[in-house]
Amino acid sequence: MGPKKRVEEEPPPQPHECLPPGFVVGGKVFWLGNQQQTAESSATDALRCGQEGSLVSVPDLTTFEKEDGTKGYLVEFVEASFEGLPDVQRVHIAALSSEPVPLEQLDQLSTGLRLPLKGLDVAQVWAAQEDFGRQASLLTTLLHLDRAFASSYQRSIVCDFQIFNLSHASAICLSSLQAAVFVAIMHRMLEMARSDADDSCNVSTCYREFEQLMLAHSGSRPPQIDIFRNSEARMLTDFASRTFFQHFLLYKYCVASDREIQITRCSVQLDRPLLPPDLNRGRIVAKVVEPERKVAAAGSATEEAATQEEVAAVEDEIELCVQAKLKEIESRLQAKLDERERAFKARLEEQTDAKKKGGKK
Repeated sequence: MGPKKRVEEEPPPQPHECLPPGFVVGGKVFWLGNQQQTAESSATDALRCGQEGSLVSVPDLTTFEKEDGTKGYLVEFVEASFEGLPDVQRVHIAALSSEPVPLEQLDQLSTGLRLPLKGLDVAQVWAAQEDFGRQASLLTTLLHLDRAFASSYQRSIVCDFQIFNLSHASAICLSSLQAAVFVAIMHRMLEMARSDADDSCNVSTCYREFEQLMLAHSGSRPPQIDIFRNSEARMLTDFASRTFFQHFLLYKYCVASDREIQITRCSVQLDRPLLPPDLNRGRIVAKVVEPERKVAAAGSATEEAATQEEVAAVEDEIELCVQAKLKEIESRLQAKLDERERAFKARLEEQTDAKKKGGKK
């Protein structure tokens, strides 16, 4: 029996040949988020979801054993560069996408507006629209209200405020992304009102910022983003004007000031109540029989009728007095009019005579 033939192992492929479909060295990549940290640094914490970068190289391959016993190769880490980061970053391939990230998954737009709620989060809140408690719990968690507001009543106010914003967005048939952008703009308004320490941020300043944000997300020319149509922007502006800006000082006080609790103590002197009478000295009161009740009812009806007659007589007398007074005023006005008319005719006659005398001369 001859010796077994030695199976020669195939040389490993080039690292760039094992890239997932869509990835190319030198091609564009998009950051998906911080689900996967870099291998050597935490610099990618500054990256925003969807930020564009470039795939620089594939430093090495990871080997694994296939079911048939042969070796397999896959790419686990790559090196990529991103705008704003000076160095090339070693990142997990699962943290990158070869296609632009859908806007519904972004937590920050290219205009710089940070989205406290993503489009997917808004859809989740809308799914619990019939359960107000569930919506409040979701918003408290997603907006991190427990960390932002120490007072429970402030958390409740902000939570209700955003629930009504989302309800209005749903009522005018906005998409989840549009609702997320509107919530972010209103969240920015609350932050401006709350962070103002010297009262320099008034309703006019906030409204100008609101207009700028709406315009930045209602156009198609860079750096604008076409999020809202003109009609939708007008409806949202009207809603914000009738709610937040109309009651700006109230919202500002609620989110910027802790509730004032004042405890007032006072002593009140009360008279000691009298002792109850001795029941042993009490007498049994006879029950009122039915005929007596009827007589009492008839008497009350007679008194009510007499009262109505008296009221009617008083009203008639008041009516006569009013009519007499009106006639007296009417006669006075008529006399004044007659006197003015006579004076006017006398002046006309004097003017006519004067003209005649002048003509004879």
